[in-house]
Formats: sequence, structure tokens, C-alpha cells
Amino acid sequence: MYPVMLFALFVVLPLASIAIERSVSRLQTGWIELALKWFVFWAVGVRLFTAGSSQVIRPQFTAGEIFQISDPVVIPFIQELGFANIAMGLVAMISVVAAPWRRPAALIGLVFFGAAGVRHAFSADAVNMLKLAAMTSDLFIAALLGVLLALSLRAARSSKP
Repeated sequence: MYPVMLFALFVVLPLASIAIERSVSRLQTGWIELALKWFVFWAVGVRLFTAGSSQVIRPQFTAGEIFQISDPVVIPFIQELGFANIAMGLVAMISVVAAPWRRPAALIGLVFFGAAGVRHAFSADAVNMLKLAAMTSDLFIAALLGVLLALSLRAARSSKP
């Protein structure tokens, strides 16, 4: 279920949103900005908001299933991580209607998912399907956000007189 959710949030829903907006919108938003808009909304916003909500409501799941920690002392730390994820997710979700927030939200996602993906890659812990899915999706979305952010900044710079 987890890999399917990640694939939906990181690929299917952003691409569907881009296609829908492109086909129904009268505005001629460029492909890069459109991709940035929807990948930030779904992959950063919805993903971090839902992960954060789960970490606040069910911290034992994150502790046990993701990190393989059964010590209840980590529960407050997992919940604090959840609050941070909710906050970052909200910024990214709001960026769908607040365009000036989009690039900072993309940078948040790039740093967060990039660092998390690298941490997963170099972790000495035993690899399971959840960790492999998390690592792969984190590195994929970090790379994609990096490319979209760089292209978006270059396009913005070249359009100024």
C-alpha cells in the first residue's frame, strides 16, 4: 500500500493535475511552472502533511515500522517530527494558490527529501520494502524538484530585461 501511495503522490497525481490544468485552463502557464506547481503540491505538500498527521496520531507506527524502534521514549520525538512535516506540507499545499511560496516550498522539499533519501541510502539498518520505497521515492522527488527549481529560476532570470 505504501509504495502505491508514494507512486500516486509522486507521479500519477501531479501528472494528472498538470494534464487537467493544461486542458481546461485559459492561462498559458509554461510547462516548467505547471510541473513545479503540481509536484510541489502533491509530492511535498500532500505527502508531508499526510506523513506528519500519521506521525502525530500514530507515532508508534513510524517508530516501529519505519525505524524499527520499540522504545516508547521516541514517541514525543516522532510527534515533533510530525508537527514539522505538517507545517512544511501546509506551506507546499498553499503554494498551489500562492505562487510566490512555490519555489521556497520546492527548496524545502528538495532539502528534506534529498537528505532523507541520502540517510536511507547510507543507513546501516536492514533494508525492508518500506525503507527501499522511501529511499527511492525520496531521491527521485529530490532530483526532480532540483531540476524543476533550477529550470524555473533560469526561466525567471532570462525573462527579466
